[in-house]
Amino acid sequence: MQRKTCFLLFLAVLLTGCARDKSPIRPPLYAPMGTFSYASYDTTTHMVARGWLTIDFSDSALITGDWQIDKIGDPHDIGPQVGAGELVGSIQQGSIWINLNPAWVDDNVFLDGALSDDGFEGRWTWATIAGPTSSGRFTATKRCCWSQDTK
Repeated sequence: MQRKTCFLLFLAVLLTGCARDKSPIRPPLYAPMGTFSYASYDTTTHMVARGWLTIDFSDSALITGDWQIDKIGDPHDIGPQVGAGELVGSIQQGSIWINLNPAWVDDNVFLDGALSDDGFEGRWTWATIAGPTSSGRFTATKRCCWSQDTK
């Protein structure tokens, strides 16, 4: 019985020490204002990707920007929200809509969310030529107070 308890304790410590850091990736210091820390989750609330979005809000309705997102582990069916690219979207009545793959016609990840003081959150959807393929939840947290001088 004591061996079993020691083994279980050892296994618990080992697994805890091997846990991945699932906090959103902090954008680089050179990232301009308008940068958001991004995290997406599958339907079982496991984080599947994280990174950052930089958004230009200078137009009152249309937005543009870029993104850098890395996958967490080996997630399935998250679409092309991994890597880097440009984004386009719009804002209307407290809602935000973003296409992470505007140059593609039939393999896109869309973000559809609600704006708040801290950023925005909502649902991501991977849409292909067959229609919506998979989806989950995402959060984009505003990073407002960095300066390029910060080390």
